[in-house]
Amino acid sequence: MISLGSGSPAPESFPVRDVTVTLQDGSTLALGESATAAAMQYSPTAGLPELVQWVAELQAVEHRWQHETDGHICVTTGSQNALHLALQMLLSEGDTLLADEFLYPGALETVRPMGVLVHGVAGDEGGMDPEALEAALAGGTAGRRPRVLYTVPSGHNPTGTTLSNERRKRIYDLCMQYDLILLEDDPYWFLCLDENGGNHGGSGNSGPGDPLESFLSLDARHGGQRVLRFDSLSKVRRWPRSRFDSWQRPLAAPSIAPELLLGCSSVAPRLLLDCSSMPLPLACSCVRGRRFSRAACASAG
Repeated sequence: MISLGSGSPAPESFPVRDVTVTLQDGSTLALGESATAAAMQYSPTAGLPELVQWVAELQAVEHRWQHETDGHICVTTGSQNALHLALQMLLSEGDTLLADEFLYPGALETVRPMGVLVHGVAGDEGGMDPEALEAALAGGTAGRRPRVLYTVPSGHNPTGTTLSNERRKRIYDLCMQYDLILLEDDPYWFLCLDENGGNHGGSGNSGPGDPLESFLSLDARHGGQRVLRFDSLSKVRRWPRSRFDSWQRPLAAPSIAPELLLGCSSVAPRLLLDCSSMPLPLACSCVRGRRFSRAACASAG
């Protein structure tokens, strides 16, 4: 039986057979006919299955987070798109959004027209101050009791600060205590932002050079199911292809080139249940293509 329900066009009707791109070093990269046809065809809402699987393996290595066990992944057209959808899903007019005192403009552009109040949490050279966050949660905000916290934990835009593991753990504990949903916008996770802290993907403490632990990793480890993480490739996709070679074998989907990935999302099942009337794409984000640390590559086999 041939179903006509989805209205999927016949592959032989596509005007493009294959796509080839020329890289900065002069080499070429061809998608191949099957991958090109898949890219032009309708796909599942969460994204191409091969891409979702690739991202799932990436998240497992980076954050010790397991797709379908700890949550779900959804591919979007960039983390800004995912952030916009998530904020619209979780907030309504008159709600209060907790965020860094100096807020990423892209988030502000989304919530301002919605009539959402933004309470800036004070910080210092170490990023958001957990004590200031606790004071806000204890009654220091206007409007309704906040339910959502938004932050850029690594290489914050615009301040450039990176939260230590100690602060990440304290902020996460406060989210657990006050039942907050934590929006982790982390486009700079895959970049080395200082001389000492170049490797991510671990669960170390807060000393110089120790691996940073993401909020998503903390959530998986503690079972809180309250973190919605946004990742993106946009900050590092211009790296030479050789920078990806160290992790292409264990993690790249056979027909999908890491250089062409744009984004994905990771969300806890509880958040999907809390928003069960909304479609899955609203719980989404984007994953950036970062060079794996040696430890991450070793754990990937």
